[in-house]
Amino acid sequence: MTRQVAGPAPRPASDTRGLSRPLRARNLTDEVVERLAGQIRKGRFAPGARLPTEQALMTALGVSRTVVREAVAALRADGLVTTRQGSGASDSS
Repeated sequence: MTRQVAGPAPRPASDTRGLSRPLRARNLTDEVVERLAGQIRKGRFAPGARLPTEQALMTALGVSRTVVREAVAALRADGLVTTRQGSGASDSS
């Protein structure tokens, strides 16, 4: 004869109790976006100038390539940079 230990009853899919913790307000990508956008707005990069390479940004900011790529994509979506395949990103302000 086998015995089964009764566990807690399964929760319905609509149960949101585990989601009640606040989300992290900031992440690395947001911080990189803010820093680069600030530099662009302050004129650190002239309009049309090329941004540093992914490798240079990774080293300077201490983040992964994925973070840099997501940040550049966010800046592109905001209209702050333009990208061309094989040419990198440039300031579009």
